[in-house]
Formats: sequence, C-alpha cells, structure tokens
Amino acid sequence: MTLATGRMFRSVLPYARELGIAAPLIAYNGALIEHPQTGEILFHEQIPFEHAKRVAAICRENDLHLNVYINDILYVERLRPEAEYYRRISGVESEVVGDLVKFLQNMEKSGSSAAGGGNGAGKSDKVPGGKLSPTKLLVVVAPEASQKWLSLFRGQFPGILHVTGSKPEFVEMMVDGVSKGRALAFLARRLGIEPADVMAIGDGYNDLEMLQFAGVSVAMGNAPAVLKAQATYVTRPNTEEGVAEAIERFVL
Repeated sequence: MTLATGRMFRSVLPYARELGIAAPLIAYNGALIEHPQTGEILFHEQIPFEHAKRVAAICRENDLHLNVYINDILYVERLRPEAEYYRRISGVESEVVGDLVKFLQNMEKSGSSAAGGGNGAGKSDKVPGGKLSPTKLLVVVAPEASQKWLSLFRGQFPGILHVTGSKPEFVEMMVDGVSKGRALAFLARRLGIEPADVMAIGDGYNDLEMLQFAGVSVAMGNAPAVLKAQATYVTRPNTEEGVAEAIERFVL
C-alpha cells in the first residue's frame, strides 16, 4: 500500500509513518516518487524556469496567490490569507521571498543552490545533474472561479504544463504528462505489479488518471461525477469511512 497525493512530500510523510507505509510515496500529483524511509528519489519531474516565470507573471498581473515548490520547500510572495489557509490544511510553513518572478530568475541564475532540503525530496545531491527547478506550482483561487483559471492556464501552456485541480480552490500545475496515473504505472512496473492487481481510491479531479490506470478503481462518495463515471465502484464519502469500506470489499 502507498499514498498518492498532490501534497508536498514533507506534508504526506507524517501520515505515511503513522500508517507504517514502507513503499515509495507519490507526491506532487505524480511529479515526485520518493521512499519514506531511505529518501531515495525514484522519479522527479520539474517545471523549467521559463514556464514557471510566466505563471508567476500571470499571477502577479491578476493578483493571484501562487505557491512555488522547489526542493520540497514552499515559497510564496507574501503572507496573504490564502497562504494561511494552505498552512492550516498542509501543516507546512511557507518562506516569503517577495516578487516571485525575480525570485525565480535569481534561483535560475544561481542554479537554485540557495534551496535547502525539506525532507530529502529534490535534494540537489540526489537529483540528476544537481538541477533544481519547481516541482509544482499551485494557484489558490475562489472556488467559483476555479474553472475560469483552469481554462486560462491550460490555454496558456498547451503541451507544456499539466493543469488540474484537487480542492475547488486549487489550480495545480506540473510538467505536461505528469499525473498520479503515470506515477502509479511507473511504481507498479518497478514493483512487478500488473495493472489488473492495482486498486486506486480517489476523490478529486487529480485522481482521474490514477483511476483510469488501476484494475480496480474506487471513487469516494464525495467525488465529482466525472470520477464516479470512471470508477468500477463508488464507496461511501470520506466522512463515512469510505476508504475502509473499499479495502474491506476488495482487499481483505
């Protein structure tokens, strides 16, 4: 068993330890696969600085809050209410750096050597070539405006960035092709597990590719309709122990 999440590695690690998970964890919507015990990085896709700077510029022009994740550290321009909201749900403190476009420019020039390790993820001595650029970008928006911003960023970066959502307030961006489904397929091959023997459980739009890959796909009762339509089984909502129901039905 493992966890596949849009969260930072350092944010999901305490849950993995509590559950006693010894398998590699899928973080950042599939952009990073890292072992929770050894810190070994199996897979890490990063966003080139040129595209990250464009996203930062769009956010600045439209007064949007942007999270930038480099080396498992969260950087923000300033402590807006959105930053506090994210801190409450993730348990991760952000580092305030001012103008994110300038920050990214400086990181690019310095080879991002200024970024220290968070919990091992993306650490410069583990990344091929020692190169560090953003693993993920996340824009916090009003829930009623999320479809507008999802469409805008998809239109601005076709074939460049994979733009998806988890919570209604989040617009999340990784390198094109990155998804939980791709990461799960990578991990299953590495562990010698056939897709037919994989069960995946999800409740957000960023779980769609993962459910499409798994032989048994389970959507939570609180999941959006598109996820339920994809799933082979719809369990109870996450407030009613839906995960436990699915595990008891298909695993135990």
